[in-house]
Amino acid sequence: MIVDRAVIPDVGSVLALLDAAAEWQRTRGIDLWKPGQFEEDVRETIANSDLYVARRDGVIVGCCMLDEGSARMTRWLVEHGREPSRGVIGRLAVAREAAGQGLGIRLLREAARLAWAQGITFVRLECPSDNEGLRRYYVEARFTYCGDNDLPGPNGEPWVSSVYERPTCTETS
Repeated sequence: MIVDRAVIPDVGSVLALLDAAAEWQRTRGIDLWKPGQFEEDVRETIANSDLYVARRDGVIVGCCMLDEGSARMTRWLVEHGREPSRGVIGRLAVAREAAGQGLGIRLLREAARLAWAQGITFVRLECPSDNEGLRRYYVEARFTYCGDNDLPGPNGEPWVSSVYERPTCTETS
């Protein structure tokens, strides 16, 4: 598997991956992502060189963003005495055919390595506070729970997320 920055020709494959992940979430009763919502976001993130893809035999099988995160996340970090940085992981997704093979964990570790190379000391992420499975997943990936962010969502909607962080470079990164 190779992880590298996404480029404009990857847009279609990344959108298909994220739409499939959104549909999978929906079938499991998780109302977080919606198919079709990511096109502008993906194009902008690729243009900013903040989207990374995992390729296996030339096919995109996973992706994640590494950037400064949302204004909501930045505000929460500041209010809780943490220094905001470009070390926020988002849009972590793995193709269903590659699920269960540790690819998500590898992408999280790669994001930490990339952040460390940029001089960033912590990577952070957030997930819905009521998604126990995802919360366990991040703890198993060696992230530490920092607290819940109950600031309003991007459109003023109520949303509570759990914030996690981990150092970018450890002996077992």
